[in-house]
Amino acid sequence: MDKKTWIIGILIGAIVEFLILSFLATLWVYNAKQAVVTEYELKIANAKIVAEKTTNEIMQGHQQIDKQQKAKIAALSAERDNLLGWVSKRPSRNDATPENRGPITGAELPREDAEFLVGEAARAERIRIERDDYYEKYELARERLGGSEGSNERHDGEKAN
Repeated sequence: MDKKTWIIGILIGAIVEFLILSFLATLWVYNAKQAVVTEYELKIANAKIVAEKTTNEIMQGHQQIDKQQKAKIAALSAERDNLLGWVSKRPSRNDATPENRGPITGAELPREDAEFLVGEAARAERIRIERDDYYEKYELARERLGGSEGSNERHDGEKAN
């Protein structure tokens, strides 16, 4: 074999070896990339599962709080209706005689004033119930989402249950 053929053989071998190594390197990079992509896809899938589970827990908790709120409001409405029935037996403001139109106590309030005050007290209590339920829903979501421990104190300074 002459020298020229020998050099051509070596060059062809080097080129073939380079092509094989390039192919293997490309294949290795592709496989490494796929491994990283697969790892992140698994992490994303697991994060979605955890997020869905947490969301469901929060939603179930909120539904339970809503049921409790409805029960509290129903009890409040029944109490209001009972009180309105009781104060409807009081004399009307128009029935008052001139000699007893002075200062009066709550027990002597005319029917219209007593009905108004019972309604306003019930409305205020309903707002308080709704506010407390919002605080409870917030605390539930904060706990499920891993929020900081924070304070268990409501904005009005009272301790939450």
